Amino acid sequence: MDLKIIKEIKDIIEDRKQNPKPDSYVNSLINNEDKILEKIGEESTELIISTKNLDGNKGVQEFKHEAADLLFHLILLCQAKNIDFQEILEELKKRRQ
Repeated sequence: MDLKIIKEIKDIIEDRKQNPKPDSYVNSLINNEDKILEKIGEESTELIISTKNLDGNKGVQEFKHEAADLLFHLILLCQAKNIDFQEILEELKKRRQ
């Protein structure tokens, strides 16, 4: 499994924290915990709905889209709270043992 994309996303988020851009989606959320949590709730709901509608190729694509959105916002939350997403992955690994 290639997890380089997670590092790339983390790097982009960190860059936006250090070098804010007024029209950046990340910057519109990064300093507002409530907005991030609202997006996580919204994306979770959309993932649940897409799972219930998982039928055929279109349904699979929608599921992937919503799962990616949820994962992105989870990574964003971790970065906003100064929690390394790698620690989340390590927690999953510990649970496997």
